[in-house]
Amino acid sequence: NDAWLRLYYYFLEWSLPKFTNLNENFQSEKVMITTLRSKMAETYKEILLSYMEGNYVLMTPLSRLDPADTSKFLPLSNMYLGVKVMQHMQFLLQQENPSHSQAILTKFRVRCQHFLMTSCLEIKKLFNFDDPVLTHIECLTPSIATDQRSRSLYPSLLPLLQKVPRIVDPENIDLLQLIDDQWRQVPLMKLPENFKEMDVDQFWYNVLVLEDLGGRRVLKELAAFALDILVFPHSNASCKRVFSKINLIKTKPRNRLNTDTINGLLHTSRCVNLSGGCVNFKPTETMLRSFTSSKLYQ
Repeated sequence: NDAWLRLYYYFLEWSLPKFTNLNENFQSEKVMITTLRSKMAETYKEILLSYMEGNYVLMTPLSRLDPADTSKFLPLSNMYLGVKVMQHMQFLLQQENPSHSQAILTKFRVRCQHFLMTSCLEIKKLFNFDDPVLTHIECLTPSIATDQRSRSLYPSLLPLLQKVPRIVDPENIDLLQLIDDQWRQVPLMKLPENFKEMDVDQFWYNVLVLEDLGGRRVLKELAAFALDILVFPHSNASCKRVFSKINLIKTKPRNRLNTDTINGLLHTSRCVNLSGGCVNFKPTETMLRSFTSSKLYQ
């Protein structure tokens, strides 16, 4: 019922979903690593622009931005705190004593400014915008990989190849050249239109199995490299889900299950879920033929 307190609720209604959306990126089951940096950068800039000067935010490298630099703060009255906040401020100024209202509004704006500044400081502390792998891995996004105009930014995969020596041996120059040649061929090839709309892991799998008229996989090495890169974990949410499933499977009465059995149960659960649940799951002929005592009780 407090009209002034309602301002804080309107501010939180506008600001909190931004952090929720960021958190969902780290909770997602999909491969997000190619777009993770850009999504973090978008949200980081959006929050900074709500209380800091636009030129400073847009012209300074993200890693060098100082969210607590008071010399770059906007005047309190110019901060952006959401449409509902602005509308409610107008309503309060019309209903209340203007001088009294301005004092309360100033206190409200200072608190919001501190909230936004603290959130940006925490983002900067927890996320490295200069991470060399995350910076270069964006080029594997289907819309970029298939676009010839993007090659002015990513003419070669060598910078990314050099950052992951455990995937491709830096001494294997022939393989490096082969992958780079295939990378340069991708935008020149006529790929099916639906490829660009696929998730990044589905896209590169389909590129992996793509064959020419002679039955040769023309982009095999490039696609294999991309898929190896995409397995990099971007959060621990998926790991926690797996361990949670293991705890549900390996209960006290079933504590003697071996690793192979647990692994098989986890794969079974995943397969059934991808099929739309147990109601929609249809076993293949190969699966049905495998239900024999010789295979079940090995």
